[in-house]
Amino acid sequence: MFTTGDLIIIEIALTSFFRNLEIGTGAGQQVNDILGKCEYEIRRIQEAVKEQKYSPLNPLVE
Repeated sequence: MFTTGDLIIIEIALTSFFRNLEIGTGAGQQVNDILGKCEYEIRRIQEAVKEQKYSPLNPLVE
């Protein structure tokens, strides 16, 4: 099970990775879209962890 601290570290790592990519023109929006989706999923999992709806035996589902 991820703790909130784990999720923050993952978020920082993903953000750094995508922002440091060498990208050509036109690819920037795709990278931003992917980063936005990652940030959304991280926030969704953080909320589920806070509400204790997420655990290894009860995976988060839509």
